[in-house]
Amino acid sequence: MESEIKGLTEKEREFETKREALSSKLTELEHYMGTLSGMLDELYRERNKLSVEPEEAEPLDDERAKEMQQKLERLERRIEQMGGVNLEAEEQYESVSRRLNFLKEQESDIKKSIMDLKRTIEHLDSEARRLFVETFEATRENFQQVFQELFEGGEGDIVLDKPDDPLESDILIKVRPTGKRFLNLSQLSTGEKALTALALLFSLYLVKPAPFCLMDEVDAPLDDANIRRFLSLINRFKERVQFIVITHNKLTIKEADYLYGVSMEQDGVSRVISVRMKEFVGA
Repeated sequence: MESEIKGLTEKEREFETKREALSSKLTELEHYMGTLSGMLDELYRERNKLSVEPEEAEPLDDERAKEMQQKLERLERRIEQMGGVNLEAEEQYESVSRRLNFLKEQESDIKKSIMDLKRTIEHLDSEARRLFVETFEATRENFQQVFQELFEGGEGDIVLDKPDDPLESDILIKVRPTGKRFLNLSQLSTGEKALTALALLFSLYLVKPAPFCLMDEVDAPLDDANIRRFLSLINRFKERVQFIVITHNKLTIKEADYLYGVSMEQDGVSRVISVRMKEFVGA
């Protein structure tokens, strides 16, 4: 939408340039026609003064004759300065006037389109801000709860770096495992980082669950105690989300409903094996 506004703005500038050129041309023609009209009026007035029958005309004295001669010379000079008479001036004036009116209408339409687009952008920006803040606050509340569940205490929080401008703000994660001070992610151990990431993931699922969730060895950096807490969270969510977990951990494998393995009985030939764990355990 920004590109549309940019294109319309450029088109508006183009129309403005054309409109100014035509307006200048129109002014020039109006001046030209006004000058001609003034000269014609003056000539008509002089003609009317002189339009008398020869026998009725009074003889001119020297001063009057000199005055008339000077006026005639001035008119001749003005005619010479104007050059040849443009017989198409009136037609050109009408053409330029129509073109100018057309460009004014186009310019008005473009300005209206720009204003409509700006209002649309403002509405979308406002709606996006509202939805983001609502989702962020819900996720934040969930993160605080899930973090405590995974860490069995401690504190976890997510905050906006620029609360006044949420759409452009970075999101900061602050955590305090039990018995420690508040730390940023770079100061956490590998296991603590994994648990924090899982807490954020499940916080988002609580806001808007997805039908599937694929995890690739997320339990690898966890010890047995943390794996059990992780599996407890999986079991709580699995009624709403289908989890597909790639793992080598025996505790995770034991909690699965279905197990899929790939074996290579001979070189270059892979075989997929599936086991329904409840039936396997029951047997």
